[in-house]
Amino acid sequence: MKPEKQLTRWHEAGIINAEQVELLKHDLKQQAETSYRKNMLATIFTIGGLLVATGGFLFVAANSWIWELFNSGLLKVGGLSLLTFGLYYLGYYLKYEKKSAPKLGETFILIASLLIGATYFLIVQTYNLSISNDLTLLAWLFSMLPLVYIHRLKTLTVISTCIFTAWQLALTLSGAFDYVSQFLVYGLFFYSFGSCHTLFPKFSEIGLTYKNTGLFFVISNLLWLTLLYLGQLIYSPDQGQIYLNQSRELQQTVQGSLLLITSCLLAGFYFYKQCQQKQLIKIEVGVISQIILSVLILSYNLVGSLTGVSLWFTMVFGSLIFGLFHLGFKRENLVAVNLATTYLMLFLIGVYIIFASKNMSMGASVFVVGGFLLMGIGWFIEKKRRALTKAMVEKQQTLITPPVEVPSKEEEEA
Repeated sequence: MKPEKQLTRWHEAGIINAEQVELLKHDLKQQAETSYRKNMLATIFTIGGLLVATGGFLFVAANSWIWELFNSGLLKVGGLSLLTFGLYYLGYYLKYEKKSAPKLGETFILIASLLIGATYFLIVQTYNLSISNDLTLLAWLFSMLPLVYIHRLKTLTVISTCIFTAWQLALTLSGAFDYVSQFLVYGLFFYSFGSCHTLFPKFSEIGLTYKNTGLFFVISNLLWLTLLYLGQLIYSPDQGQIYLNQSRELQQTVQGSLLLITSCLLAGFYFYKQCQQKQLIKIEVGVISQIILSVLILSYNLVGSLTGVSLWFTMVFGSLIFGLFHLGFKRENLVAVNLATTYLMLFLIGVYIIFASKNMSMGASVFVVGGFLLMGIGWFIEKKRRALTKAMVEKQQTLITPPVEVPSKEEEEA
């Protein structure tokens, strides 16, 4: 429920008066405008910084005469290192020392973090070092993590997840990971890693960013796998066995196994610390258990039937969407509701395309059945919501209304 509606309810219940309602609404409006301006400035500076960094790289790459000015490799590396350090110090000065333009300072810190990776790759290229791209990306990742924990910026956190993913993809190109299930493992790792960070208030924002990134990886890959196997089931219903892996199996790779085991250990630690929040933990345990089983199904070919695999991933994707709707409505989180709605619509569009490409009438039937099903679910949710709202109002009125004292028999006679 929005704060304005909550204030109106409190006013109708007699908790606050009309003047207090207007003052609180004015204060909420000012806070919303301030937050909007800060977010807008942060977005503008971030996009501007990324454009400047990308444009600078492309300009240097397109003009070889710039590098010819630096005949020595030491001058190239030294110049880029000085530029990286200078931008970082300028960002630190503006954000922490002068404090006049913190958002602009964050942008310079962001550009400096990108130049760190460029410096590493330049060193490898200039001196022809026999270092693979995955090791260079790993070095960049280890250099980024201190910046993430020191500054606790969302942009740096997102960049660290991108570098981690690029590092894992570089391992995949060398045949060191099963790319069919890897994004589920990435999502599980980010979700568990972020969940552990939320246990500490100082790093809660970092944790939420990692957690949301993991959720994005998981739900996007589940959507792709669900549509993939449903499409195979529609067009190849007679296929008895399904070949899931197209590269090495997960148990044959060290990186994949270690990442999966680490994710499970982090999730176990988080559940142990959060065992008091029973309802939320039940949902998260269910989600993570389904992800782990999905990885094992893809890696070990536990379900040989195409029908079984299709039903499994449809069920997992549907339960995740339902969980997002449940948490979104219960905690009044519009982001979760919008995310669930977006992926549900993508799923329905994908299913329609699969059926319609084979038979238009079948695709139309799927939409009709799905529409009635969603309306039925919506009616059930609305019924439960009204009952819950009525119970809450009655409880508030009971708390607000003072108990009526019944006069005794002697008082009535007097």
